[in-house]
Amino acid sequence: MKKIMSGRTYNTATATQIEISEKTALFSGLYIERETLYLTPTKNWFVYSVNCISGHNNLHPRILTKVESHSMQACSPEDARLWLEECGKAEAIARYFTSLDR
Repeated sequence: MKKIMSGRTYNTATATQIEISEKTALFSGLYIERETLYLTPTKNWFVYSVNCISGHNNLHPRILTKVESHSMQACSPEDARLWLEECGKAEAIARYFTSLDR
């Protein structure tokens, strides 16, 4: 996915994928939220999100329905580090952020 935000180009095809966080939940179907943190070649951070809901149609129980949405959000280095901390990605924090960055 490619998007221009605040005059900068963010592209999942050319950026480095840093980490993935995935959450799932079961209710009347399956809900999956996947976020991927990226770093562009020009050192800009962004999160690409995919939300997917799938389940059986109430009118036609044998038919599986799927709804998917995609979004992209630019973030500061501080927000990227916080995202990594919240997701428990200590190795990526050590690799991309030093103790001097705090």
